[in-house]
Amino acid sequence: MAMTLSAFDQPILQQYPQPSQADLKALRQDDAVVALLSHENIIAFNQYYQDGLDGTNAVMYTRQSVLQRLHQVAQQLLPDYGLLVFDAYRSIETQTVLFNDFRAQVRRQHPDWDEGAILQQTLRFVSHPTDPGHFAVPLHHCGGAIDLAICNLKDQTILNFGTAFDAISDASATDFFEQDYQQGWGITESEWSVIRYHRRILFHLMKSVGFVNYQNEWWHFDLGDCYWSQVLGIDWLYDSVVL
Repeated sequence: MAMTLSAFDQPILQQYPQPSQADLKALRQDDAVVALLSHENIIAFNQYYQDGLDGTNAVMYTRQSVLQRLHQVAQQLLPDYGLLVFDAYRSIETQTVLFNDFRAQVRRQHPDWDEGAILQQTLRFVSHPTDPGHFAVPLHHCGGAIDLAICNLKDQTILNFGTAFDAISDASATDFFEQDYQQGWGITESEWSVIRYHRRILFHLMKSVGFVNYQNEWWHFDLGDCYWSQVLGIDWLYDSVVL
């Protein structure tokens, strides 16, 4: 069955309205750290725990404000579709494992690059675990960042978004498929259009409830954290979470 949310089928532009004072007050009030559990049409997939990464938990956690808005988005996808959440809160231990793994992947992809170039490419896809020069608080460590996709509820398969979650690729950029069809990516022209549609739906649904998107990753959205504040030009709200 095709997903029909035509009102959200608009080009992806990284432009966002300023939150109202009421919105900001609600974000501050709803800052409790809560469990993110599978429920109706939200699947807490917990990718890194399933992968056995150090520092992960069997239960996912996020801010109450994030969870409330995920439910708002998920309700618009019923009855056939829902949200599959890869990751939410992330410990510094897990962040360190991921950073080192991503840097090693980049080094293998580009054996001719120097360490400075490798570091810059790594930082496109993962925050440094301890360097406040990147972000004062790593985005996932404050509970305001979320990684997710739309899935078919019948079999929990993820819709075609063009790349896998965590793919270190130019094609992971949220608006990559807004450009005209290009050969050489192993994707047909019709698939290109489907991927563009799916990304538009996810982007605009999340934007409609107050999230901003991290432009290098179609799956990553932020609320109340350092990247959210950077995009909107306002103060960030959520500090480190320690479980």
